Amino acid sequence: MRTTESLVAGPAEPEILDRMRLAGIPGLSPRLLRRLVARFGSAGTALRADPLLVAAVPGIGGARSSLLAAAPTRDDAARDMERIRAAGAVVLVEGHPAWPSAFTELDDPPPILFVRGDPAFLALRGVALVGSRRASAYGTAQARRIASELAAVGVPVISGLARGIDAAAHRGALDAGGVTIGVLGGGLAKFYPPENLQLAREMAAGRGAVVSEFPLDVPPRPYHFPRRNRLIAALAAAVVIVEAAEDSGSLITADHALDLGREVLAVPGRIDNPNSRGVHRLLREGAAVCESADDVLRALGLDPPRPACAAVDEPVALSGANGAETALLAALAGAERHADELLAETGLDPAQGLAALSALELRGTVTLCADGRYGLAAKR
Repeated sequence: MRTTESLVAGPAEPEILDRMRLAGIPGLSPRLLRRLVARFGSAGTALRADPLLVAAVPGIGGARSSLLAAAPTRDDAARDMERIRAAGAVVLVEGHPAWPSAFTELDDPPPILFVRGDPAFLALRGVALVGSRRASAYGTAQARRIASELAAVGVPVISGLARGIDAAAHRGALDAGGVTIGVLGGGLAKFYPPENLQLAREMAAGRGAVVSEFPLDVPPRPYHFPRRNRLIAALAAAVVIVEAAEDSGSLITADHALDLGREVLAVPGRIDNPNSRGVHRLLREGAAVCESADDVLRALGLDPPRPACAAVDEPVALSGANGAETALLAALAGAERHADELLAETGLDPAQGLAALSALELRGTVTLCADGRYGLAAKR
């Protein structure tokens, strides 16, 4: 993992501290914060500006012009910076080399990011898997499986580190040895839920990153999660919804994804589960069906990877194989073949031969290799 020192670049530290001060003002939205910095040229200049000039900034007005007086002091920000570094985290602002370029697509990008782990992972476009906190065993299993499949082929998995589907997605990615990114709805020092803290530590220890736009000590609040969801959607190339009730916050993530032009997929659920209603609504409205990582890759215009063929140099004995299947297995012993080669070598009628080949593939005896040839999946 990169060290904090290796990431010192972009805006100077005094400006970063002043951005932290602005971000610590209750009631100052990301949009207004960025507007202040744009109007005055820097966060420090905005904090020192005449209140009358501040009030003239669109959206601020006289009522909000006094907000800046409530900003934390530079010493407060410096102490927070020390705590951030002690926790192995970094602070990013726009202009930093690790700042996610995807945030430029947002109408209200965050003015600041607090990152535990390697910020370089934020440049990798991954796939978000999100869903219900009150997930069923079925939903949890599907989220973990699909995340594991994506991570196994090098696709980062993004989620919100919440209970249920989010936790299952992060765990699936870690179990597959992949990269996973968690976006929080509160500050890094107010981690929630506590049972996922160990999961977050594993991610930050070199297997991904944990990200928040909220200052360290800001607790998670209900109105933070829609803000968090827009960051999940922005970082992802596609969003997969796994179990979501009709009023689920995961549907907000799907809406953000659609607004950003991202692919949206949904995993079909049980019809007697209320957490399937939001998912099935998405499917009726045109979301793609997701049954596996292959569906996600296809939605992104990528060819799903094919397994490598096994090196098998003896015919496979398969109980119950018919004559056509036995002939194909013998032809595949020792070398992979294209379908037309197999038909020519065995002399099988094309319809009969292809039907037998499909039957063998369904049984897991024969596999379609990465180069389009067929081979023996394993000795039996």
